[in-house]
Amino acid sequence: MSYLASVACAPWTCIATSSPQRVRASSWEQPDLCLFLFSLWQNNLISKVPRGALSLQTQLRELYLQHNQLTDSGLDATTFSKLSSLEYLDLSHNQLATVPEGLPGNLTILHLGRNCIRHVEAIRLHKAKGLRYLLLQHNKLEASALPAGTLRPLRALHTLHLYGNRLERVPPALPRHLQALVMPHNRVAALGARDLVSARALTELNLAYNRLASAHVHPGAFRRLRALRSLDLAGNQLSRLPEGLPASLRSLRLQRNQLRTLEPEQLAGLNKLRELNLAHNRLRVGDIEPGAWHELQALQVR
Repeated sequence: MSYLASVACAPWTCIATSSPQRVRASSWEQPDLCLFLFSLWQNNLISKVPRGALSLQTQLRELYLQHNQLTDSGLDATTFSKLSSLEYLDLSHNQLATVPEGLPGNLTILHLGRNCIRHVEAIRLHKAKGLRYLLLQHNKLEASALPAGTLRPLRALHTLHLYGNRLERVPPALPRHLQALVMPHNRVAALGARDLVSARALTELNLAYNRLASAHVHPGAFRRLRALRSLDLAGNQLSRLPEGLPASLRSLRLQRNQLRTLEPEQLAGLNKLRELNLAHNRLRVGDIEPGAWHELQALQVR
């Protein structure tokens, strides 16, 4: 018996199919099946969820609709609004241009990666106040797509994935409880003194493979991130270590930059640092000043 066949027979599950076929509208509404844990409709040719098709599935906790052909017109404000128990919604690998309307308040994880999203409206997020993981990687987001205040309703947000977009700056007014901001492979060229000031709870910041140059990184850009443990700035255009790195750092990745010097004061206070990656820079033995490593007591050399 295949995995999906066994899933379909499980007492807590009802709808399960992953073969590339057209799903009949009549098969959506089956309240007698009593969906408790998940509904699997991924890897099909679904372009529309019929109005009211899911309204009776109030116990549904996980809904997988990735790898379909869903567009904005294929969803409406009521598609997900009645799913009061829904915690996980996967709409990745579709053709959506906006965040869906009517997201339920119990939603914890929203996966919208690999769509065509160009704009995120705050009003479409305001009911999803329990959202902890928002995944928007590989869309078409530019700086104007996330104006100040867009993410403010998401007070519980823990992780924001934005990698592989077209963002020229860090989104303004990030939720204050955000712990992981993951946005490599964008077009961020500068970091101002207050760009990260609202996200003081960050423990992980990944800005690898952007366009950051030392001249455009403010000395105070990272100073207030006192909980930061992992900072990834690999693949940028930095010619020197950023100033004001927080003492909480455990991991600092700076490979594939343009670093030319390494001075003791640049690493001062980083006595918790365990990982420092400086590979593929322009450093020579004589460019590393004596004593540069003295304060790095926790550093593990491999």
